[in-house]
Amino acid sequence: MESEAEYRGSPRHNDSQHHQRAEQKSLPRIWYQYYATFTLCVASFATGASQGWASPMIQILGSDDSPVGKMTNMEISPLETLPSVAAIVGVIAFAGILTKFGRKVTGYLGAVFGITGGLFLLLATVKLELYIGRFMMGLSSVGLGMVGPIYLSEIAYPSIRGALMTYTQFASQTGSLVSFLLGIVCGYRWFTAFSMVGIILFPMVFFLIPESPHYLLLQSKNSEAHDALLWYRGDSNVVDQELNNISKITPKKVNYRVIFQNRVNRKMMIIFCFLYVFNIMSGATVIMGYASKIFQESDSSLEPNVAAAILATIKFFSSLASIFVIDRTGRRFLVIFSFTIMGASLVVTTVYFYLLQMGSSVNNQGWIPIASLSTFIAANTMGVGTVGTVIATEMLTPEIKAVALGILGILATGVTFLSLQLYSIFVEYIGSYFNFLVEAAFSISSIFIAWYIVPETKGKSITEIVEQLSKDEPRLINKSQETLPEHSFGSISTISAR
Repeated sequence: MESEAEYRGSPRHNDSQHHQRAEQKSLPRIWYQYYATFTLCVASFATGASQGWASPMIQILGSDDSPVGKMTNMEISPLETLPSVAAIVGVIAFAGILTKFGRKVTGYLGAVFGITGGLFLLLATVKLELYIGRFMMGLSSVGLGMVGPIYLSEIAYPSIRGALMTYTQFASQTGSLVSFLLGIVCGYRWFTAFSMVGIILFPMVFFLIPESPHYLLLQSKNSEAHDALLWYRGDSNVVDQELNNISKITPKKVNYRVIFQNRVNRKMMIIFCFLYVFNIMSGATVIMGYASKIFQESDSSLEPNVAAAILATIKFFSSLASIFVIDRTGRRFLVIFSFTIMGASLVVTTVYFYLLQMGSSVNNQGWIPIASLSTFIAANTMGVGTVGTVIATEMLTPEIKAVALGILGILATGVTFLSLQLYSIFVEYIGSYFNFLVEAAFSISSIFIAWYIVPETKGKSITEIVEQLSKDEPRLINKSQETLPEHSFGSISTISAR
């Protein structure tokens, strides 16, 4: 553990001081970062509205009011699964587009898919047009969902980076909640037209912001990178110093095989896979996806849809609260604390459903699953459900960011599908309680794993984070004899494990 005196004399401390001085010196330009956040919030609102389309519209499509004729459950099913199929295709395609063509092109392409898909849904007269529309909307959600966190992590000051990235997730929750509410009162055409407002507005406001300076530097476009970062900083000296720090950890040529042999990048991927996989397996997807069914089985006096709406509302306000929490507390603390609360909530839920299945009297106790799962959703949304993405985009270096998030996207899609299938199997053959028991086990084990491997990234630049990871002893992977030259970043891309 380095002493206070050693830390004060280290490049990591100097880099931190540089960022603090840069933020104070170019404070008026902070509003340019907020504008960039606003544009990406518009995109996030659009993706949230798209994701919220299915629940209210599927009921209409299964009725006589359907614009394509009354659809059977088998015909409706692809409308729910096609976005997931699009996600697998999309993360592979958009990872390459982000790396080769940049963040701006990816954003515009996501908008094109979204507008085209929305038009297919709006004007649909046959079922095939609905399927095409849902697939294209899925592609749009993946593309825009990757652009937002990456772009903001590359242009925001470390002191406000977490909050800015959380705004986009709050915007997505807002889009979903508004869709849920409007779906109650709007018909198919009007509702679908509303869901297109955000995706049409997005390219108009996105046009005004520059390309990511990290991407431009990766493409050896140094002059353009300087101008892009100057737009956000306003001081040429600050820009020169920041670009110099970025260039030290950005190799000009990227060999992905070598990159993933690198110890630091391996450690990053282990951390990200843990955050994504264990969050999903702890019940984040299942509880929201099957909320109505869970409460239907819970013997609660509330209507299942009302109880599900309560969870959606709690998720919305928890997402809002996370904006004010994320940059005031550590990322690591939020991850560990949220897994702790989630685990406790799931234990209570497990006991309740076990007693219910065993025939024990739970009369007038139907509030327990509502309270425990509401607590779970609040903790997850304010903690690992939000912070996991923030940590991932904060830690990744520019040359591997798109590819790594693409891999994580594929992994998350696969694990989500697995968790949803396991829920159905557990309920059918064992009982609901066993599903919550498994999720509780994942949550509780995550407390100790997070304590062991998740670093603190709050307020740190990418150079500080890379230096921290390169100096820390690897814990979950075999110790390697290779070491970084003291305070050197230029050789990171060439170091590989033996």
